[in-house]
Amino acid sequence: MVRNNNPDYRYKRNGLYMSIYSSAKSGLHSRCIVSPSFVKLLDEIENGKFDSTLWDKLNQNEKNFIFDINKKCKINNKDLEMEHLNETHKLMTRMKLLDGELTAGNISKELLNEMNDIINELHSRHQLTSLMKTLFKKKITKLKDELP
Repeated sequence: MVRNNNPDYRYKRNGLYMSIYSSAKSGLHSRCIVSPSFVKLLDEIENGKFDSTLWDKLNQNEKNFIFDINKKCKINNKDLEMEHLNETHKLMTRMKLLDGELTAGNISKELLNEMNDIINELHSRHQLTSLMKTLFKKKITKLKDELP
């Protein structure tokens, strides 16, 4: 199945293999092997609906991929956008809290590892630039080196 609401991007589903194609780049933009829950949710989204129980069954790569399909192919399902942004907001809030704890001197290996995971997740969601990710990683590395 090919969906083309945007002349610059289209997606194709072949079983559990999904691809996003770009006409501007003349080819494959991204691809992902997905779960049956992803396929069911994509069908719902194509029909203007959203099922949060299916959303909860997706792994993070699938969530990011379906969000990309929604934005790039201009499906524009607002419920999907809100769910994705709510999760991102929770991560940003947690990252700010952890950064405050680390700045206050509450440094532990667990906090640093959690901060590292959140930074990677926000970068994969395109909420942190590569430069911001690098700066946070340098801060974490410096703090890890100071641990006893």
